[in-house]
Amino acid sequence: MLGNVAASGSAGAKAEEVSVKFLSEGIGKIVNLVLGKEGNAEAGDFNKAEDGAARANNTGAAKLFISGNDAAGNDANAKKVATDAAKAIGAVTGADILKAISQGSEGAAAKLATNSAATADAANNAKDAIVAGGIALRAMAKGGKFANGNNANDVSTAVKGAATSAVTKALDTLTVAIRKTIDVGLKEVKEAIKINTDNTSVASEKSGSNI
Repeated sequence: MLGNVAASGSAGAKAEEVSVKFLSEGIGKIVNLVLGKEGNAEAGDFNKAEDGAARANNTGAAKLFISGNDAAGNDANAKKVATDAAKAIGAVTGADILKAISQGSEGAAAKLATNSAATADAANNAKDAIVAGGIALRAMAKGGKFANGNNANDVSTAVKGAATSAVTKALDTLTVAIRKTIDVGLKEVKEAIKINTDNTSVASEKSGSNI
């Protein structure tokens, strides 16, 4: 399920490392071919939506990726966590998210997706693109689940919406880039065929004139 969210009052679950590695490295290979210099893994800023302060390893959107007693599942202000996630995703482009994902299994986005500790160190001063990339990876990878608010602050709808937005932004950008690359390649092939055809015609005419 895309954007799987834990039950009310529960912490999330890390995405399987093998799945995250497969996705980040696989997408990275495609991105290197079709995006070029477009996109920036450090896009956006590291300020929380709540108060503009710098993100830490257990505040803001970071709480979506941590477990234990300090997880978003036990946070009375879980809605602020979901809002910071939405802020990060809205501040960057699909290309930015793809570049963050493409840093591989050792990149900050991947570390957020696979985090199971009580703090998410990769979220320290993490730029919006990194947070959005981590959300997209955890949403897509096997086993990934986001923390939820308590019964009075269920944020599953907001978190699912944010996760879906991150994935959609990234995949839509990737799809368009792939199509553009294919179109350019086909145009070059057609031009090459046209040139070869013209050369063949000229050669044929010369051959006929010698008879």
